[in-house]
Amino acid sequence: MTRTACNALLFALLLPLGCSEDSEGTGGAAGGGGTGGDAPNATVSPIDGASLFTDAEISIVFDRSMNTSSLQLGGSMAADGDGGAWSTTSVANDTLTISANPRWDASALGTLTIDANDLDGGALSTLSLTYPILIRVSTFQRASVVIGQTDFSGKAANQGDAATANTLALPYSMIFANGILYASDYSNSRILGFNGLPTTNGASADFVLGQSDFLGTSGGADADQLNGPEQLASDGTRLVVAEWRNRRVTIHDNLPTSGPGVADVVVGQADFGLDVANCTASGADNLEGVAVAGDKLIVSEYSNRRILIWSSIPTTNGTPADLVLGQASFTTCVENDDDQDGSPDAVPSARTLSGPSGIWSDGTRIAVADYGNNRVLIWNNFPEASFTPADVVLGQSDFSNNAPNDDDQDGVEDSAPTARTFSSAYFVRSNGTQLVVAGYINNRVLVWNSFPTESFQPADVVLGQSNFGGATANDDDQDGVEDGAPTDRTIFGPSDLLITGNQLLLADSGNNRILVFEGQ
Repeated sequence: MTRTACNALLFALLLPLGCSEDSEGTGGAAGGGGTGGDAPNATVSPIDGASLFTDAEISIVFDRSMNTSSLQLGGSMAADGDGGAWSTTSVANDTLTISANPRWDASALGTLTIDANDLDGGALSTLSLTYPILIRVSTFQRASVVIGQTDFSGKAANQGDAATANTLALPYSMIFANGILYASDYSNSRILGFNGLPTTNGASADFVLGQSDFLGTSGGADADQLNGPEQLASDGTRLVVAEWRNRRVTIHDNLPTSGPGVADVVVGQADFGLDVANCTASGADNLEGVAVAGDKLIVSEYSNRRILIWSSIPTTNGTPADLVLGQASFTTCVENDDDQDGSPDAVPSARTLSGPSGIWSDGTRIAVADYGNNRVLIWNNFPEASFTPADVVLGQSDFSNNAPNDDDQDGVEDSAPTARTFSSAYFVRSNGTQLVVAGYINNRVLVWNSFPTESFQPADVVLGQSNFGGATANDDDQDGVEDGAPTDRTIFGPSDLLITGNQLLLADSGNNRILVFEGQ
């Protein structure tokens, strides 16, 4: 069967297992091994490799009655599933339905293995299935939980008072690792640690990094201090922090579980205690984004207009980067300087940057929010050389345009944004399939339900506004005028995002809070 023919059956109830190995229609192969004759055949819907929302179900139809007690399920989706339910399609107990109960994890690929025998003992070779899992969010959806404020109407930094365990002042980023939510609290020069994802409004953190207690807010450059922390990253073992004011990245070799937390390695500076701006392979200036992918470290420098890449996680202070994107060398740091003459060009290109901020990578692809150029750049394959051009651009129709909210691409800002434009794209994240981008000036979050492969591709969902034409902060009634207080569905100056489990988290910086959206 051809790939096209298989794709046409994607959502059919039954899918014959007759597609070739490179076809998307492969649903798993039946095999022998039993003593009761030919092994049973099976058809799987949705097909192996199809994207599933977190609340989906999978149907496996066998060509005969099965021994229900012989069923063995494995993989990450079996651990979260309900164990399967048997029913009849043609004959008794020939259909197995596996449901998400609780919902599957949208932050990772789901895997499922199935073993079963027929009534005569014929064995089914293991069906090995892999599904990208999507979180289902809807336009103008309401958040379920707020962190940093006691309710959804609060917006003052530190709730209008001194910093405590349940307040925030310009939160920038979150990472959820080993059961701990780490939240960077920029103006308080700290990271709050929550033992579990908060489920009630105004929850208090369990520990704090960068300060000796929850009352401290002074910044510093020592190994146990922070100054303007922005994006956070983790590989499940380490915690990595980009700091704007200290112009550095700090690496904790083990995830901290208590404060104040002492970092093990610093890059961007020669050692701890330093704060020097440099444009070199080992120096840095005003860092915003950081990602850890495999053993690679990727860092964005807003003021140096570049991305630094270490091919392995540094273990020594001041380790120089191995590659640079946005520039041809480690000593050039001018925005949109494609000819590298030290002066900005009239237009950007596929290999230049202007104020890069948030970063995401899975070790193969890289996505960078290019704030000053009102776009997101995507590299489909991990760069092997400096100054490698990007493959895809979002927010613009080609790499030479950079006006904000310019849907007609005439170089002049339109009166309203659309589903494919940005005004200052700020942070970007993905779960490997979906892409989410914070539009800072447009006070919204754009969601692509499939990872974009074409330039100027429109988003599928918008948060913070009731439609893609809205851009006003905290405008719950959508009249184009900012309301006096935020609500559970409005946004003001969004920064970083995080998809974890069946939740989408947003650092709503202008409202000094973090919003938690539940997958629907």
